[in-house]
Amino acid sequence: MIRINLIGEEKRKRKKKPLQIKNFTIIFFTVMIVVLLINGGATAYLYFTLSALEDEKKQNDTILADLNKKIAEVKRFEELNKEISNRKNIIQGLTKTKTLPVRILNEVNATIPEGIWITKIDYKGSSVDIEGMALTNIAVVSFIENLKNSKVASNPYLKETNQVEFQKVPVYRFSLTFGLVA
Repeated sequence: MIRINLIGEEKRKRKKKPLQIKNFTIIFFTVMIVVLLINGGATAYLYFTLSALEDEKKQNDTILADLNKKIAEVKRFEELNKEISNRKNIIQGLTKTKTLPVRILNEVNATIPEGIWITKIDYKGSSVDIEGMALTNIAVVSFIENLKNSKVASNPYLKETNQVEFQKVPVYRFSLTFGLVA
């Protein structure tokens, strides 16, 4: 006998099949390959970037060494230039002042009146000190007035004068100073 169920059977709920190991392994290895490829690519990128930076550093080091050599040369040339400039200034100063003592002596000789003789002339920097003897005080005053009108002397100043005896003759010993006109 054949039975026919007209009511129908309850539909059974289908259970999901558990993930099969085969599919899981494929997905796992795929993910692992992708991760390894990403890591490998990142490592290769960093390696090549590092190599390029090291090459650039080496080039910069050689350039820096060359520049340091040039800086040393420039400093040496600056020192030589300073030394030459100092020597030039000294030579110019000497040539400028080499005729000054002669001018001073000529001017003193031209302005000295009769009755005065010079015992000492001291020239230091821009001032001249003169010591001497005169037969009269008027001769000393005349000498100072002549120095005031001189081309070389400026601001003659009588430091001292006193009467002394020189070889049994009464004379006036004097000391004066004046500045030099530039």
